[in-house]
Amino acid sequence: MLTFLKDKNIIKSSKILGLHCYLQSNGDLLFYYVLVTRDKGQLNIEKYASFQGNIEQLALEVPTNIPVYLSIDGKGILTKKVSVDPTKSLIHQAIPNAFEDEFVVQQFKGVDNVIFISIARKSFLDEFLAGFAQQKFQL
Repeated sequence: MLTFLKDKNIIKSSKILGLHCYLQSNGDLLFYYVLVTRDKGQLNIEKYASFQGNIEQLALEVPTNIPVYLSIDGKGILTKKVSVDPTKSLIHQAIPNAFEDEFVVQQFKGVDNVIFISIARKSFLDEFLAGFAQQKFQL
C-alpha cells in the first residue's frame, strides 16, 4: 500500500488541490496548481493555472477549505543526489558541517543505491507554512 494514501481526509475528499510553489531569487512566488475533483469514481481536472503573486492572492484564486498537496522548490531549498552511506546522516552527506536540528530533510529513492534529498531550514519553512495557515489552507 502507498503510505501517503493513509490520510483519510485526502481519500474521502471529493476535491483536492495540487500546488507547486517556486520561490524565485527576487523573493516573488510563482504558483502552479491543479484542482482535481472526484465524481462517481472519475477524476476530473476542474481548474489549473499558474500565476505570480503571494499566498493571500492564492487564497483568492483557489478554495482554501479542501486538502492541499504542496511541493516547494527554488531559493532556500537545496536538492542533491547522494549515494547511500550508512556511516553518515543524509544531511551530512550534502552539507558536512550542518546542525541537523536546524534543517528539514526529505528523501526520495532513486535507482542503483542513489537517494535524492531536499533540504530546507526549519525556521524558513515554519515561517513560510505559517502564511498558508493564516489563510486557512489545509496542508
